[in-house]
Amino acid sequence: NKKTNSTIRVRGFREHGSVNIKGLEGVDILWVDEAQALTKKTLDIIIPTIRKEKSKIFFSMNRYLYNDPVFVATHGRDDCLHIHIDYFENKHCPEVSKKEAEKCKATNLDDYNHIWLGKPLQQANNAAFRGVNRIVDHDLDHPIKPVAGFNYVLGVDLAKSVDHTVLSVLCIQTKSLVYWERMENENKASWFYQKQKIQAVSELYNKAVVVTDSTGVGDPITEDLQRMGCNVFVDTTGDKNDKEVAGFKFTNLSKENLVEKLKVAIELQLFKIPYIKVLVEELIRFEATRLPSGKFRYAAPEGKDELGNALFHDDSVMSLALALWGSMTMIYDPKYQPEKEKTKAEKFWAQVKSEVEKNKDLDGQECSEMVEIDIDDSFDLMEEFI
Repeated sequence: NKKTNSTIRVRGFREHGSVNIKGLEGVDILWVDEAQALTKKTLDIIIPTIRKEKSKIFFSMNRYLYNDPVFVATHGRDDCLHIHIDYFENKHCPEVSKKEAEKCKATNLDDYNHIWLGKPLQQANNAAFRGVNRIVDHDLDHPIKPVAGFNYVLGVDLAKSVDHTVLSVLCIQTKSLVYWERMENENKASWFYQKQKIQAVSELYNKAVVVTDSTGVGDPITEDLQRMGCNVFVDTTGDKNDKEVAGFKFTNLSKENLVEKLKVAIELQLFKIPYIKVLVEELIRFEATRLPSGKFRYAAPEGKDELGNALFHDDSVMSLALALWGSMTMIYDPKYQPEKEKTKAEKFWAQVKSEVEKNKDLDGQECSEMVEIDIDDSFDLMEEFI
């Protein structure tokens, strides 16, 4: 503009990438429209780049989810102004748009609240899990130490390439997640290190049942864990051969079953998890996409950052689902208690009862025959009572 001696430049962050964003450091005003499309990584580059004295950044948006990166980064800051304007407050909003809003309100209140009132969604419309926030217990400690006599299941989702290896331990008695770890340096950690960590966590939690993803690279890892003496989960194929399979083999059908068991457990609030940001966000973002066949594809949302790396992962979801799968039906029983080991006295009297049953007459009367009891057991019993 020759009168104001100003220049207006139009850029697309997705088109040009982070390298061209760095050329904006001299601007006075940066206006980002449809800012709900920005990722945290892009935002982390934009904010420190605009560093000219008294420069300003404006974000106009209708945020999609409650934890939108722009909203999280700016809301509540003293140097940021948050302005919310509804369509009926806009004097330039045409009547045809107002009528359209009323139609939407009458047919779908959720859509109306989001599209016309700008209220964010708690979860995406195609979210696989509903009510994730209801299983989050903000007062639940993490990690929680093991309790003698309690049963634990360790779900292990192994890193394939650029994702993460995640360990999740569920306690059957308390119906809660007591241990969670995502190996951030999975690309540097050797398989030996990961196997040792899995074994150590399993031993710590009373030889927890270990449910691994034994597909692909997970197959030899699972075999190694068995040789190391880990309490590896073993299932059967369920077909006519009914072979035993160590770990969990992923197929389209088995993954669907795995995810849907987790889905039921979340909907019925059968267990609790502490607030672990990565885990909660993965559960909220995890998607169910209906295929032409009528079946669903369960996966993390698609999307890549400026370097081509995946923005979203589902390692924590799969790890938790594997732990839940290993719990079998025990997770459904609110009063589940493991079978207690019998004391010497209980074993002694159980043997007495067994011998008496063996020596009953045909008419149901007991014989006068002496019951033979191991003398060592008798002494052990007397010592226990003394």
